[in-house]
Amino acid sequence: MEASLHVPTATSVRNVPVKALEENRRIVNTVLTKKRKSKLSFTHILAWAIVKSAEKYGNMKNSYGLHNGVAVRVERGGINLGLAVDTTRKDGSRILLVPSIKHAEKLTFDEFVQAYDDVIKRARTNKITPEDLSGANITLTNPGGLGTVMSIPRLMDGQGTIVATGAIEFPAEFQAMMPDVLSTLAISKVLTLTSTYDHRVIQGAESGEFLQLIHQLLIGEHRFYEQIFASLGIPFEPMRWSIEKGANPFLVQDQPELIDKEGRVVQMINAYRVRGHLLADINPLGLEAYHYPELDPAHYDFTIWDLDREFDTGGLGGVKRATLREAFQRRENRDL
Repeated sequence: MEASLHVPTATSVRNVPVKALEENRRIVNTVLTKKRKSKLSFTHILAWAIVKSAEKYGNMKNSYGLHNGVAVRVERGGINLGLAVDTTRKDGSRILLVPSIKHAEKLTFDEFVQAYDDVIKRARTNKITPEDLSGANITLTNPGGLGTVMSIPRLMDGQGTIVATGAIEFPAEFQAMMPDVLSTLAISKVLTLTSTYDHRVIQGAESGEFLQLIHQLLIGEHRFYEQIFASLGIPFEPMRWSIEKGANPFLVQDQPELIDKEGRVVQMINAYRVRGHLLADINPLGLEAYHYPELDPAHYDFTIWDLDREFDTGGLGGVKRATLREAFQRRENRDL
C-alpha cells in the first residue's frame, strides 16, 4: 500500500446501463437452478467482460519498471486477473486479499467461473497460497456490493490497471418513481465503472476505450452473451439491449399499436402451449441446447423493455393482465 502511493495514476469513469446484464443473468440462473448448478453473480459476468476487453486493449495490463536505471514498459504476456476479496479473521479483524486467476484469456467462460469460485472460496477459508497472491497485472474490486456508487481504489505497484464496480441501482433521481413508470420510460439501472491506471505507461484514451468496450459487452454487443450462453449450454437466445421506439408515453397511445402488441402476447402464449415441450430438459446427458424462434420474445418484436409492461394474457393461469415477465414465470410453472 505504501508503494502504491508513488504510482502516478489517473482514473476514467463510465456509467453503464445494466438492463441486458440483469435480464440475461436471470435467464442463465433460471436454467442453472433447474440443472442444480451454482448461480452466476453479477461479478462473474463483469469480471469476464474485463478479461475480454483487456484482450483487445493489452496495454491495460502492462506496468512500469526500471532497467539499468532507465524507465521501461513491462510487457505482460497473459491476463492475470486479480480479485479483491474482503475477508474476516477469527478475531473479527478484516484483511484484503487479492488472489488472481492466471491466464484468464485462455479459459472458456464456464472454466473461468469455476476458477473464480475456487480462488474466492480458498481466500475466504484461509487456504490461499503465495502463488495465488502473486502475478496479478489487472485487478477487479467490487465495493458496489456494499452500496458504494463509485470508488477510485489504489493501484498496486507492478500492475497496470484496477477496475472498481459500483452499486447496481437506478439513478438517484428515479429511485422513488413507480416501477410501471420506469418500465414505460425505458429507464435502466446503472453501474458506475472506474479504471484507475498507471499513467506512465497507459494513456487516458486507452483507458477510455477499454471502458467503452466493457460497456458495449455488457449491453450485449460483439455477441458477448451469445458466447456465455453457448459455454453454459443455455437453450435460449439472450435478451438484447435496444433503444425504445414505441409511442410517446406522455401522449395518448395509438390504439392499433396497442391492440397489435396485445395480440402478439396471445400468439406467444399459444406458441408455448403448442411448442413449449421442445424446451423440456429430458436428455440425461445434458447435451442438447436448441433454439426455437417461435418461443423467443424477439420473434414477436418484443424488446427488453416490454418485460415489465402489462398485457392482456387471455386468462393465463387465471390472471387477466400481467407483465410479460410474469407471463414467462407462469410458463415456467406450467400454468399455460
